Amino acid sequence: MLLTSTSDLLASSRSLSRIWTSRYLPDLATLTVEKSKYSIEHLLQYSSDFGRSRTVEQVRRHLKISCELAGLEVNQLFSGSSTLVNLSKVRQLAQSVEQVYERVLQCYQQQHSSLGDEWNPMRNWSAEIEALSIELQPVLYEMQQQHLADEDPRTIGFVTTQFHFSTEMILKRLNPVEKALLGSYFQLAEEQVCIPWREICELAGRYDRSSPEILLLEQLLPESDAIAHCVHEKVRQQSPQFRSRRGGWDNLQITTSMMRDLNMFQSYLWLCLLQQDLAPINVRLLPLCLMVFPSVNVSWEFIDQTIRLLVEEVRSRLTRYQWSIVQPYATGLIDIFAVQQ
Repeated sequence: MLLTSTSDLLASSRSLSRIWTSRYLPDLATLTVEKSKYSIEHLLQYSSDFGRSRTVEQVRRHLKISCELAGLEVNQLFSGSSTLVNLSKVRQLAQSVEQVYERVLQCYQQQHSSLGDEWNPMRNWSAEIEALSIELQPVLYEMQQQHLADEDPRTIGFVTTQFHFSTEMILKRLNPVEKALLGSYFQLAEEQVCIPWREICELAGRYDRSSPEILLLEQLLPESDAIAHCVHEKVRQQSPQFRSRRGGWDNLQITTSMMRDLNMFQSYLWLCLLQQDLAPINVRLLPLCLMVFPSVNVSWEFIDQTIRLLVEEVRSRLTRYQWSIVQPYATGLIDIFAVQQ
């Protein structure tokens, strides 16, 4: 449906943007458990300007070494029979990731003063996330120009995995409150490299607020993690012996990576829906997967199976009419990733 006014355009974008930013609301459930060591008072303390400054100061003391160690660990993971990148390249990538983290830390320290609420630190969290995403765009673009246009498309897989490993190393040094708050910022940085949530929100501006496409996404975007979890459980049941270079199902990192990948597949499906063609999957997603998954010993049969289960799960949550809208792109996703007989 064509837009009839600027207000409709803004309404569509803002609607999905609110859903998107809500992904990064810190999980504070553990802080409300009775007799928990950390309480709401601790939340107010660590989310204050002084508390954030202390957290940032602590992270900066170990940031460089964390990124360098993560880079070496990821290079070992991806190397396989042939080295993905040499040590000089590993250091360059680590420096680029460190620069992204530094921008995240700057935003974390500064945004509370301009956006935060002293008595309710979660009140303006969505605005913080939106501001962080905007701030990260230039530094991520610079990193993409420098590294991700590499002759080896696996580099983006290397970078996203390094973000994940670096975050793990950094957050180990923080208490649960700091982990919940700063971890949400780090999650955005990691996902913004490989998951086009922001692009989806911007493309929504082409549609009327009441269009079936926007209504469908308003329904399914909040369910993206739940969809990923359901598919993950089905895959575990169907492939109990699965192992990659990172290990089997007993490795928590496998679950974390798979949840991220399932969200990535969903996001590209919605990007194609809004763009009304399969180019994002064909041109961007497929080449990335062709290089990354074999590098960590994940078979294409496993990817094919996972995508079919994902489409099945998405379909189960739609009406017949809604499925008719999604079907061309869902079928295209399956066909593109199908094992060639």
